Amino acid sequence: MGAGASALSESPTQGHLSVPPTLDLKPHDFRELWHEKKSAHLQGTREWAFAEILKWLDDSASPQLFWLMGGGGTGKSVLTAELLDRVINRTVAWHFCRHDNPAQSAPGSLLRSLAAMLAHRLPGYKEKLEATGVPGEAVDDPAELFKALFETPLLVSKVQAPERPLLVILDALDELPKESQKPLLAVIASQLSRLPSWLKLFVTSREEPQISRALSSFKPKELRADEAKNRADVEVYLRTIARSYIKGEATIADIEADVKRTYGIDMKGKLAILQKPMEMSKAIYAKVREKVSAEDGYKKLIAVPEKRDADLVQVSDDLHIVHGKQAPEAQKRLEFLIADKWEADPKKETLLHPVPG
Repeated sequence: MGAGASALSESPTQGHLSVPPTLDLKPHDFRELWHEKKSAHLQGTREWAFAEILKWLDDSASPQLFWLMGGGGTGKSVLTAELLDRVINRTVAWHFCRHDNPAQSAPGSLLRSLAAMLAHRLPGYKEKLEATGVPGEAVDDPAELFKALFETPLLVSKVQAPERPLLVILDALDELPKESQKPLLAVIASQLSRLPSWLKLFVTSREEPQISRALSSFKPKELRADEAKNRADVEVYLRTIARSYIKGEATIADIEADVKRTYGIDMKGKLAILQKPMEMSKAIYAKVREKVSAEDGYKKLIAVPEKRDADLVQVSDDLHIVHGKQAPEAQKRLEFLIADKWEADPKKETLLHPVPG
């Protein structure tokens, strides 16, 4: 396990995701899935989406439901995992629907799991629920369960409102078992508004007719592969993977394939024009390395023991920060390591040479 994965496993969020059973209600454990999806998030991407979601969450006058819709492979679950990490202290319940685990996402099981989480994370709710009564296992009607588990203890019994709106997360509604998708969607559409306005619901799904009909009163925010904001995310991603490719033998086709695997975006050969410039750049770098490696200063530099933190990463992808501020500073440090004094080349004053000695 790498340093990044180790740090992630020790994240405070990981501890919050461990919720014990209570009042005969068993919460589902999504720690492994969250870890997998969270690990796939690339720092610096989807910031526009997080800004919109947090603005919605903080606005008491905004709709009670935020619906993020997108095609397969556009990163909805990865975004959800990162969102959960960012707002874990304001999230009282969460559920990641999976088509390969239909029993876990059956409406009755899903609603009881959410209620178990609320019992631990929403002050006053457990006592109200215990007083009003938890439905027995025989009760499986989504509408009846929703009323008993949420509507009655939250609204009728009036759990005290928090200072800021709180969040419930439901990821991948399209992966709900098809036979039970319609009744649960009907509950969300018709009964969510009966809950206190300070309790908000964030959901994601693919664009499917049944979901679109059920949630027609809510306007979805689309996560589109061809959207300018998404292309900006790809640009960040390209800059990141370019660092690993520049020293290897990868082609532009390899990079396009990587983008398609990660973002579901088919570049359709649009980056092919960059193949020749990349090859020329590599050739230039090879010549520079060959020439520089013959210099005494280079050998001295290579002899300097490595002291860099293994977890150290570039703090910014912004061109002006990296090349306008960080690069000159790095150049000065390198010059000092190679030689104490430098002299100008008589033929070209901008080219400096180390002074022997």
